[in-house]
Amino acid sequence: RPELEGKDLTYYADSSGKRLFVEMVDVAKKNKSGFVEYIWQWTDKTDLETKKISYVVLFEPWQWIIGTGVYYRDVEHVINDLTKNINRAFTAIIIIVAMVSSFVIIQSLVREKKRMTAEENLRKLLTEKEVLIKEVHHRVKNNLQIISSLLNLQSYSIKDEGMTAIFKETQGRILTLSAI
Repeated sequence: RPELEGKDLTYYADSSGKRLFVEMVDVAKKNKSGFVEYIWQWTDKTDLETKKISYVVLFEPWQWIIGTGVYYRDVEHVINDLTKNINRAFTAIIIIVAMVSSFVIIQSLVREKKRMTAEENLRKLLTEKEVLIKEVHHRVKNNLQIISSLLNLQSYSIKDEGMTAIFKETQGRILTLSAI
């Protein structure tokens, strides 16, 4: 502030009554550096005051106090911007996680449906196989009984008892096979 240049600031106080320049000197001399909070005009607006914090350091070779400050409003603005950016990033992450989760769930459902369809097809094929096996078994059994009947008929025309015995034994074996 140009109106403070070249003046004794020992008794200068902010709007809360704090003699901020005296406190800056005290902090710098006592601790060699430190922070001082006070109220100061907002940038170049003389009618608006706000909280400010300054960091002061004692430069011992010259016995000078060097300081720099920042308005709390500026810090709050930066924090608010960072918070908004973090919230946006967090929201984006949540959306991405939701999309990936949805994709995984959908893929799982599709795979499960395919698995169930394949399982149903296998059941149908197994049922068809069982029907075909029963049909083949029935036909083989019928054919063996026909063969047995033919052997029986043929055995009546054979005069040799040895040959008749062989026919009867064969007929018995065929009947045994057809009984299975």
